[in-house]
Amino acid sequence: MELKILGCSGGKSIKSEPTCFLLDQNILIDAGAVLNNLSNESIIKLEHLIITHSHFDHIADLPFLLDKLLWIMESDFNIYSSEETYEVIFSSILNNKVWPNLIDIYKERDKKFIWNRYTNLQELKISDYIITPIRVNHVVPTDGLIIENRHLSFAFTADTFVTDRFWQYCKEKQNLKTIIAGVSFPNKMKDMAELTKHLTPELFYEEVKKMGRDNVLYYISHLKPLFKKEVISDLQKLPISDQITLLNDGDILELN
Repeated sequence: MELKILGCSGGKSIKSEPTCFLLDQNILIDAGAVLNNLSNESIIKLEHLIITHSHFDHIADLPFLLDKLLWIMESDFNIYSSEETYEVIFSSILNNKVWPNLIDIYKERDKKFIWNRYTNLQELKISDYIITPIRVNHVVPTDGLIIENRHLSFAFTADTFVTDRFWQYCKEKQNLKTIIAGVSFPNKMKDMAELTKHLTPELFYEEVKKMGRDNVLYYISHLKPLFKKEVISDLQKLPISDQITLLNDGDILELN
């Protein structure tokens, strides 16, 4: 598995892009930062997009991506989301007022967009992977993901507050060695983390302990740019700091 980090911030600034990962050149996970980071040659290779939830930092480039793919894609483009996320995007964005509903307008084309609505814990066969969405605890319906092939698996928490189900599934996946976890606010902002349903380093550590495993590596994403230094300082004080790596835009993870 090769995972390229197109964006991994909990906001947008000059030096940070919102969430968007590219798996093996053809699968996007969220669409916060596509077009500034992929050439037309790379965009042509895209076949799938999984949207974890409807918040803007995870879908900001979706309208522009669809507009570009419309003219250059060489095969059908599949989008996967929950029913709730689908409803929000079509009622609020692809509604022919904010942006054209390109999904329906061009559904009769030879190469078209196909929107697949999944349910919680429904296994999705996408390319060479089985991808399982797991509902997590956020202010809008949101799904973390477990992504696996025949050899190994990794997990992505998406945006979440305290939740049990996600970590239980991670605990049961014995071939899971890597988790990308969203940690947005410093410990002193626990009240804000609870209000917005995100994690602080201390809350993240309490979640990790639910797995009872010490053989997992954690890549931290979704830091709020204004509080990045404080979050990093708090992460460095955790007992598992040697298992933690901070993600940066442009990183490439080789998961073997």
